Amino acid sequence: MARIAATLSELNDVALLIIDPVSAYLGDVDSHRNAETRALLVPLAEMASRYHVAVVLITHLAKNASAEALLRITGSIAFAAMARGAWGVARDKDNPSRRLFLPLKNNIGNDQTGLAFAVEEVTLQSGIKTCRVVWEAVPVTVSAAEAFAPDFDGKERTAVEACKEFLTELLSEGPSSAEQVLANAKSAGHSQATIRGAQKALGIKPAKDGLRGGWIWELPTKILNPT
Repeated sequence: MARIAATLSELNDVALLIIDPVSAYLGDVDSHRNAETRALLVPLAEMASRYHVAVVLITHLAKNASAEALLRITGSIAFAAMARGAWGVARDKDNPSRRLFLPLKNNIGNDQTGLAFAVEEVTLQSGIKTCRVVWEAVPVTVSAAEAFAPDFDGKERTAVEACKEFLTELLSEGPSSAEQVLANAKSAGHSQATIRGAQKALGIKPAKDGLRGGWIWELPTKILNPT
């Protein structure tokens, strides 16, 4: 930290500091311990404020595909909790050459839409062949939950289909609290990942039940009243 501060002071015009990957620069800090991680990030944030520099930490996602995207950030939740914004990069499931840059958390701006980009080859005037990032102009509305959800096949797809039938029957008479739906589905033997897969397949979008109410699940009209 002291060496970085000294360099920032010497250069005097730094706008951005990228630490990639952050796990390689933690020293003896255990990145899975919340208190230790915060003790490192607080001085980093203070230094960033003192030198008016933005800091971007690069890390990887844990392999637990059933967890919420934000909770899959490797190490302590402090990395996400202390950051003003967290973004994830996922491969577009419908276009393997396309990448989705999606907000996992954003305290200072829009967290409803993301961006998309592709990496393409380009030849410079000097004849050197390299690559460049090409961003799309139109924002994407795919959520991080959808983009980072596991792909189901074989037995998993069968489990999702069974869970779809369970949720359809459960919600056929009207909306129910998300907490109750999840509890009933788990009691019926469906895993968290399978429930989320079935939810996505059915197009169930949780909604708030008034200002003080909890979250509810409801079947889309096209399923309740098929044409």
